[in-house]
Amino acid sequence: MDSVHVRHYILCLMSIVEQLEAAGEVLTPAVREALMRLEAVAALVPVLEERIRELEVRLKLNSTNSSLPPSSDSSSVKRPAKKPTGKKRGGQKGHRGHHRQLIAAERVDKGAPACAVWPVWA
Repeated sequence: MDSVHVRHYILCLMSIVEQLEAAGEVLTPAVREALMRLEAVAALVPVLEERIRELEVRLKLNSTNSSLPPSSDSSSVKRPAKKPTGKKRGGQKGHRGHHRQLIAAERVDKGAPACAVWPVWA
């Protein structure tokens, strides 16, 4: 039963109660309590519907349409395969590497301070 039907059902019950009271019927305390609870439920329905809408929107988020990381995607998210470029992975032939320059040997420390965990290098 969706919320439109729930609201309609609650309105019908309230209308019946109003008709009974207009006809002079006396409602028992249990019936009055049930009506109060029904009104509380009726007020809660729109709040819960909005929460459901928010959660459904969040369910549809993944790394392709939000700032979420790819690791948060479920296994059902299919990514488009990369188009092959014809090149092998890694460094390509003719590419000049980038390396740190070695410092002069006289600037290198020959040993490290003594430590209980690491041995002293000589």
